[in-house]
Amino acid sequence: MTSGTQSANRSVGQHRARHFDPRRCHGSRLATLLHGVSSPIVGMLVINLIFLIVHTVMEAAPSIVVVTPILLPAITALHINPIQLGVLIVLNSGVGMILPPMGILTYLTASIAKVRAGPVFRTVLPYAAALIFVLLLVLFARGPYFT
Repeated sequence: MTSGTQSANRSVGQHRARHFDPRRCHGSRLATLLHGVSSPIVGMLVINLIFLIVHTVMEAAPSIVVVTPILLPAITALHINPIQLGVLIVLNSGVGMILPPMGILTYLTASIAKVRAGPVFRTVLPYAAALIFVLLLVLFARGPYFT
């Protein structure tokens, strides 16, 4: 059972999704990237690319808090499943935490092992490739939760 506030918020969100105008997204250039996209798959690829770039230069939690509300109108307009999007954002943050230039986990590993970061980054690349492969599998997955 939903309360009146929840149903009011849901109807406002549905209204915003139907009337998405990226020019009114508080100066969001990220949302304007998705303006001409009509396919959810292409939209998800663009969103993944945005998150991958953001996560390589910024910590995971702040980047999610900053970028997700900016992209939310476009995400709802493209009818993207929020569960699938959440899984993709978490996978993107994992890739971003091991790839340069930020690569906080890689620098931490190099510090603990008392070695330079360069060899550690080269060692981590196959794992990053595996994470990107899993990210693409989840992106193109079709199932009861990913429709």
